[in-house]
Amino acid sequence: AWAALFDLGHLKAGERVLIWAGSSGVGTMAIQLAKHAGCWVVTTASNEEKARELRHLGADMVVNHKEHDVGEVVRDAHGVNLVIELVSTTLQSSIEACVPDGRVILIGNLGGQQATVDTQSWRLKRVVVIGGGMARTSTENEQRILQLIAEKAITPVIARTMPVEQAAEAHRMQQAGEHQGKIVLIHS
Repeated sequence: AWAALFDLGHLKAGERVLIWAGSSGVGTMAIQLAKHAGCWVVTTASNEEKARELRHLGADMVVNHKEHDVGEVVRDAHGVNLVIELVSTTLQSSIEACVPDGRVILIGNLGGQQATVDTQSWRLKRVVVIGGGMARTSTENEQRILQLIAEKAITPVIARTMPVEQAAEAHRMQQAGEHQGKIVLIHS
């Protein structure tokens, strides 16, 4: 989350950010980090229960992606400077959500690996799309994150811990979107 927001996305206080898949492990942490940095945060959820939890984490606005066109709703709410794109198939909506000269950091493929985009809208808005690869931050930034956790400024959301032998079940839960936060696998 840190690498996408700050190392690649260059997020600054006062900016507006859209974080897709707010209930994911990366999403829950990104919401808190962006709020701590003084940003306005909009995220996505699939139901009202998850939306309530995301507002509790600090999201200023939550859009139900099953009921609304996220790009349109966010654009109508004055757009965002940065999008943390975890879904991939929603890349066009991310571009639509951006203000001119916006930035999209593509760090996940939760929806699949293929996306169709309108290159005209992308070009005219001058949106920069950056592939995040296997985003990882520096040891110094990891220490900052641990300090924020120690200070209780942010809280990792752990959905469930499971023995590593149940990894297949953990993957099934993740694919089904039945959880909020990280599923942690533990070696016995």
